[in-house]
Amino acid sequence: MKKELEKLLSHKRNLNLQLFAEEGGDGEPGNDDPEDKSGDGGNDDKKYTDEDVNNIINRKFAEWEKRQKEKSAKAAEAERLKNMTEEEKRKHEMEELQKKIAGYEKEKAIGAMTKVARGILNDSKIVVNDELLVNLVAEDAETTKTNVESFVKNFNDAVQKAVAEALRGKTPRLKDGSKELTKEDILKIKNRTERQKAMAEHPELFR
Repeated sequence: MKKELEKLLSHKRNLNLQLFAEEGGDGEPGNDDPEDKSGDGGNDDKKYTDEDVNNIINRKFAEWEKRQKEKSAKAAEAERLKNMTEEEKRKHEMEELQKKIAGYEKEKAIGAMTKVARGILNDSKIVVNDELLVNLVAEDAETTKTNVESFVKNFNDAVQKAVAEALRGKTPRLKDGSKELTKEDILKIKNRTERQKAMAEHPELFR
């Protein structure tokens, strides 16, 4: 895989052209979208910045890498099963079944806790989208309740702060004041508590 990656990176220009062509795939040529036209008779003069190119390459490579890992995992699993005894195979099947059951139970718990979280927020007259809500939900009721109540408090505090800042003509910014806070900035916050606090302070970014 390393050699394939090196080859991919060494042929970046050709890959760019291929990726751009794929962007208009699925039976729909890229220049059929009126939003992609420059208004000069239908010619597609869309320009790609270095960031656009890097994002496309990174996304395509991530998809390729994921497929390679899945293929390798399946091949390794098949080889492992082939060398197992009947008893080992039965044990393996039981373990896989238990994993599936645990997964179903987790999904069920998350679904139930999502309803609990949504109910608490509705009682507080706060409406959030699913992307924000998923960051508040845990598998147990106590943690979920704590997360949501903390969010509600931060939200209400942020509303009061936002009103005061609006009266002064200020815009919410990052701690260092270097730029306006974006949705991407918030989602990149690794600390769960800090991320939830930032979401509560800027719910308008998740509408």
